Amino acid sequence: MDKNLMVGGEMHLSGDVGDSGWGDDCFSYSDVANGLAAHGDGDLTVRLNSGGGLATEGMAIFSLLKAHPGKVSIVVDGIAASAASLIAMAGDTRQMRQGAMMMIHDPATITVGNADVHQKKVDMLDKLANNYAGVYARAAGKTVEDTRAIMKAETWLTADEAVKDGFATALLDEPATAKAAFDYRVYMHAPASLPIRRPRPKDAPIAAAAADTTGAAARMRMRQTEI
Repeated sequence: MDKNLMVGGEMHLSGDVGDSGWGDDCFSYSDVANGLAAHGDGDLTVRLNSGGGLATEGMAIFSLLKAHPGKVSIVVDGIAASAASLIAMAGDTRQMRQGAMMMIHDPATITVGNADVHQKKVDMLDKLANNYAGVYARAAGKTVEDTRAIMKAETWLTADEAVKDGFATALLDEPATAKAAFDYRVYMHAPASLPIRRPRPKDAPIAAAAADTTGAAARMRMRQTEI
């Protein structure tokens, strides 16, 4: 069932990017398309609070917002990580609340198969990463090479740093809202302070493996195809 994202004339993108398997705690391309259709061609404020999700869904949502005929103002209320940070780049203005965060990294996936299967996925990830890098580069006024380096390092930015580096355009005086819960253990360098969404009971055995301190098991439990 499609989710109504429009609240008081603003679009609220909270939870996972794409179908996360957590019920309503996500938003999709079709949700955003329906929200834009309901809003019409006028200027739009988009409030964003997401730990990430499907990389391809993030690119599709970015493209939808970028094509909107009115001015798009992005406000990062809590966090814009991974695919959500790409969505943020669709804004003509990109504001971040005090204490909000942004994370930029390379898309990742899990494959099972022979060498040809893995190589095809590598080629796909390289193309997707380069597309992402081009979006970040245009928004921040950087080269694609610079943004690829930032992505490969899995870079976590405070609101001040995001503005300084050009990924955000302004810092708001308003304090950040609570950051969206997500299984941030799938990322290599996520701050320990981020809210980890606890698994449902049926996921408990996998979650126990995810507690591995090396982080390898955690990254292997990604439910999404890409993050």
